[in-house]
Amino acid sequence: MGCYTQPRCRRVWGSDSPSRIGYTPPGRGVSPQLLVFRINHSVVDSLFGRALPKMRWLVAAGLNLHQDDRVAEKCLVCMRKLTSDQFHTDGSCLDQAICWMHFGYTESPVWVSISTLLAPVCYLCGDNPSEHVEHVHPRAKGGEDIWRNIGAACAHCNLSKSDKIGISEAANERWQIQQAAFRSSAERSQAKGFALYDDCIFREEEFKYGAYKEELVEFLADFVNYHLGLEERVDDCESFATLIATEWLQTENGQKFDLLDDLPPLPPLTPAEQAEANAQLIESFKKMKAGLE
Repeated sequence: MGCYTQPRCRRVWGSDSPSRIGYTPPGRGVSPQLLVFRINHSVVDSLFGRALPKMRWLVAAGLNLHQDDRVAEKCLVCMRKLTSDQFHTDGSCLDQAICWMHFGYTESPVWVSISTLLAPVCYLCGDNPSEHVEHVHPRAKGGEDIWRNIGAACAHCNLSKSDKIGISEAANERWQIQQAAFRSSAERSQAKGFALYDDCIFREEEFKYGAYKEELVEFLADFVNYHLGLEERVDDCESFATLIATEWLQTENGQKFDLLDDLPPLPPLTPAEQAEANAQLIESFKKMKAGLE
C-alpha cells in the first residue's frame, strides 16, 4: 500500500490528501521526487533509520521549489490541487497572495494557516506536524513578527523553545528550507500581480453583469479594510482601492469585465415610447393595488 494511506504519513504531513505533498494525478506522469513517497515508510525506516526525517525535508524542498511548471493546475500559494474553477483552493491563500503582492515578502503580515500549509513539518524536531508560527529570534528579545523571522513548528517545540535564542544546526537547515518555500510562494504571488483580484471580483454575484467603477472601488475598499484587515497599513482605503481597480481593469480579465461606465448613453425616449412606458407603469400600480385589496 502506498504511503498516502499510512497513518505515519498523515501524522507527519498533517493531511490525508495526497495533493498536500504534490500529488500527480494518474496519467500525467510521476516526478522523481514523488517516487520517494510511493515507498512504504516501514521499508524506508528499516533502510535509512534516523536519516528519514532529513529525507522528508529534502523532498519537501524539491516539491515546493520545483513545481512552477505545474502552477496552472495548482493553487498559486500553497501548490495544492485546485478543487474548483477558482484560482485558489480557499480564501486564506488568496488573502496571503494579495498581501505578498502589495507588501512583498519582508513586509507582508504573517498568516499562520499559510505557514503551516507551506511547511507542514515542525522545523525544530523535524517530525511532528506544524501547528504554530514560531519566532526564531523571540519577540520577547526584540524579534520581529515578519516572514523572515518565523518558522512553522509543532505546539510542543514552540512552547519548549519559549524565548530561548539560538537553534540547532539541524533545525537551522530545516528552517532555511521553510524560508525558501515561503519566498518561492511570495515570488509567484508577486509575479501574478493585480490579476490576483480576479477571484474576489468574479465570485461576487453582484458583478455578474458588470458594474460601474465606483461600485468596484467601493467593494475593493471594503475588501481591503474589513476582509484583509489592512486598515492600519493603508492610510486611505478608498484611494488604495481606486488604484487597485485601475490596475486590475488593465489586466487580461479586467479588460473583459463589463464596465458600465464605458457603455454609450441610452438615447432619449420618443413621445410615443414615453407614453407607452407611462401606461405600463400605471397598469403595474393598478395590479399591485388590486393584489393588496
